[in-house]
Amino acid sequence: VYGRQDLPDQSLVGSGDVVWRIEGEGTLREPDAPNTNGEVDDVAVLYIAPDAAGRRTVTASVHDCLGRRAGESEEAVEARCSAEFSIRILRRVQVDSTPTPVPVNPAGQIPIVIPGDDGTQHSVFTPEEGGETESADGSCTLRVPIGAVPNGEYVGAAVSVAEGELSDNRYAVRGMFCEVSVVDSDGDAITSYVLEDPAEMCIPVPPVFRSRIVDVEMAVVEEDRVAGLIGSTIRIVGTTGEIALCGMVGELPVEVAAVVPVTSSSPEQLVTPVPSPVSPDTGGSGPGSTGALVLMLMLAGATVLLALLVLRFGSAWRRRE
Repeated sequence: VYGRQDLPDQSLVGSGDVVWRIEGEGTLREPDAPNTNGEVDDVAVLYIAPDAAGRRTVTASVHDCLGRRAGESEEAVEARCSAEFSIRILRRVQVDSTPTPVPVNPAGQIPIVIPGDDGTQHSVFTPEEGGETESADGSCTLRVPIGAVPNGEYVGAAVSVAEGELSDNRYAVRGMFCEVSVVDSDGDAITSYVLEDPAEMCIPVPPVFRSRIVDVEMAVVEEDRVAGLIGSTIRIVGTTGEIALCGMVGELPVEVAAVVPVTSSSPEQLVTPVPSPVSPDTGGSGPGSTGALVLMLMLAGATVLLALLVLRFGSAWRRRE
């Protein structure tokens, strides 16, 4: 729970002030209570995942958080006073003695690219060949293995990039978003396409995150928010002057980005800048090296002039005597 200063403070709410809900299968359980399938009022709850793998959403809502603001709608209050947690459930695959079917392409001629409704050219992915495509600048890549596309089908995929920033109380994005769009054989957009085997996506790590490379994660972005971290193992790939993250995705389309945990009340303070060198303060100012040389020459000239004057006046005094 975060207060007005965006600092965590669990004491701001008491037991019974938070309402938890599940979208999809699963069970919420109070730590000291039996299982329940309805809403649970408590600050802390346990989520019991179902047997089936997939992604589930748990929502936490707080009643009357900081009061209603002037001109604020009911929908805006509900959005401001709620937080969604996307939970990805992984299950161990049961060993199946059934032989893996041999990848088979659909009958007929298969194109190389498929144009989408907006004219975007989508590279074709097939069961027998899989496929690979990248963004126009080559910074984001998608690799689909052989057998990932279901037999008898082919689809088109395109990768696009966008620059931007995004942050919440958990993670922050600074730099590049990589988005994969998918179309069917007719060029119509597909909203959900599950692959038989996961595909690999590689995305760049922005320079501002490189000093925190051990904290960088790969996350799915949905509707301008960080929906959750990629559940697979993340590889860090380094090239000359470039660092990339590579992870596996099992469903397309998808939008991913490199993220780091927010550790400050100000999401902008993600990286401590290296200060510029500053000369030590000695309590005053003095001339530079060139000025010092000129001053020494002036003092030397004044000394010679004083010596000549002393000699001249000394001689004149002796003549008067």
